[in-house]
Amino acid sequence: MDFSGSRAEVEKLLKCFLLGTQNVTLQNQIVDIAEIPEPCRACVRAADSQGLAWGAWSTEHGPMVAWAKYDGEASARLGLHQLHIEWFLPPKEFHALWCRCYPERPTEWIIGRGG
Repeated sequence: MDFSGSRAEVEKLLKCFLLGTQNVTLQNQIVDIAEIPEPCRACVRAADSQGLAWGAWSTEHGPMVAWAKYDGEASARLGLHQLHIEWFLPPKEFHALWCRCYPERPTEWIIGRGG
């Protein structure tokens, strides 16, 4: 598996996660934290300060934001992508879980415990 776990690569996985699990159409990407809904700005700032990847997009339901920690060790051992993802759904709903996807199926996620 040729994947470094860079922020840009994990951001692409976050986009695939939202597309595959939230049944939304991602419209415009939001790159300015000031444009993210107030309830989750502190979470995104904390994730950003820890070097975690995050992404935000406008959708038909409002802005959706996700951030994740990529588990490179478990991913390499299992031959898939394993992440702890947290995400925000409007108006004030937060979720977090460990999940995995196979590189060839980035919009199909397996929910479960960490590796």
